[in-house]
Amino acid sequence: MSLARILFLVTLATSLDGTRLAQTQADMTQGACAQYKKADQTLNNTYAKILKDYAKDAQFVTKLKQAQRAWIAFRDAHLEARFPKADKQAEYGSAYAHAAATSSRI
Repeated sequence: MSLARILFLVTLATSLDGTRLAQTQADMTQGACAQYKKADQTLNNTYAKILKDYAKDAQFVTKLKQAQRAWIAFRDAHLEARFPKADKQAEYGSAYAHAAATSSRI
């Protein structure tokens, strides 16, 4: 095997995340949930740092919290608009959990 081909395969293997290698819907959903949890943790850490760094600026903290609540409401409404049926599992099937996880990352 040529060095170029080995480097290509190593680069490809290290650049792919779990959802790209997934073979089943369950694998894709699990990968999407793992990505969501990682992104959510990063977001929460950043939010906590901002609140700490700006703790003395009460007006900013109040406005930031209002903005975050509005964003969460938008995110949830957007997901509901994309998947409006009451019985989501029955209507959208096993792909719904994956779609919901990836839709949360607007």
